[in-house]
Parts: sequence; structure tokens; C-alpha cells
Amino acid sequence: MKITIEIDPSIPDLEVVLRTPQFNEQVSELQNILQAFDANQVPELIAPITYIKDDTEYYFNNAEVLFFETDDRDVYAHTINDAYIVKQRLYELEQRLMPGFMRISKSALLNVHAVYGLTRTVTGATVGFQNSPKVAFVSRRYFKDLKERLEEERNL
Repeated sequence: MKITIEIDPSIPDLEVVLRTPQFNEQVSELQNILQAFDANQVPELIAPITYIKDDTEYYFNNAEVLFFETDDRDVYAHTINDAYIVKQRLYELEQRLMPGFMRISKSALLNVHAVYGLTRTVTGATVGFQNSPKVAFVSRRYFKDLKERLEEERNL
């Protein structure tokens, strides 16, 4: 995919043009994301997420996060070895990290690209990650959506 940005002071508002050889599901999803985009949220969406651990603030790539989960009133970002507190609520993170992350339960968001294994249980499923002992719980309500999303990712 090629991305080109042109700055033109003569146009009154933001304009997005997609050029593609064919209209497919990926283009449709991109169109939906762009239509839902609110220009008033730009600073909020592009500001980096601050990860906090032991009174230290960390800034790293969101792709390093395996999953986000809530515990009491705190939201934790789990990486391979650590857990960090983030100040955003889960629904804010869901909107902000949309294409790569998806909700897997009422209290968790999953990085779909980090999934290594999926184990079915009576109450839903658990997700395993490569090189990490951590697991994330998937509720029955979100299991079908996750399976479909993983199939889509595998077919891309």
C-alpha cells in the first residue's frame, strides 16, 4: 500500500482519495474507518499512549502490547514480560487502536497480531502468546468474532 500526503492551502477541508485496482473488503473497511473519523479527535488519536510502571512513564510501540485488561478501576497493558497501567479507559483504547486490536470480553482488548494459540473452554476460550506465559480470556460472546478475525488475518 502506498500512502501519499499532499498539502494544499487552497482546499477548504480535509479530502481523502483512495485509488485502488479493485474494490475489496480491505478497501471497504478503510472506507468505513475514514467515514467514522472525526477530525475533532485528531490530537487525541495521534497522541502517544503513556504506559506507567513504578512511577516511570514509558513510551513504546502499541504493537508490543499483547492485550489490555481492566482490574478494578485500572486498565493494564500486558507485554511479553510486564504489565503497565494506562490512563485511558478500555472503550477509548478500543476506538484509538481499532484495526489491530479488538474486544474479547467486557474487560479486555486483544492485539490480534500477537495471538499464538487459541484454546476452547466451557465458558469461552483462552488466548496464548508466543514466548510469554500470559493468557487472555475470551468470553463466549466474542469468541465467534475473534475466530472470524483470525481467519481474515491468516488469509491476507
